[in-house]
Amino acid sequence: MITGKRPTDVLFQEGLTLHDWVRLHHPHDVSAIIAQSWLAAMEAMMLSAVQAGHAVVDLIDLGIACTQYSPMERPTMMEVCHAIALLKDLSSRRVVMDS
Repeated sequence: MITGKRPTDVLFQEGLTLHDWVRLHHPHDVSAIIAQSWLAAMEAMMLSAVQAGHAVVDLIDLGIACTQYSPMERPTMMEVCHAIALLKDLSSRRVVMDS
């Protein structure tokens, strides 16, 4: 969702996977990962670059964890739901503190 790319995208036909591509760019080139639609949405919500950056990096980290090659290394759905709830709460607090 964050990348705007599908695992079947032409970019991933040479053995590179979406997971590998994101890890290749994360954390040093996060802007290459984020879909333009996400950037526009963040701008429309009037989030600062710092606020948006924190939220997106946290979601990318969660996405990387959820797509580990070994299912044993992936978080459970309960852990994912808990992580998303914490991210939502943390993002809300950042917006209030930055206001």
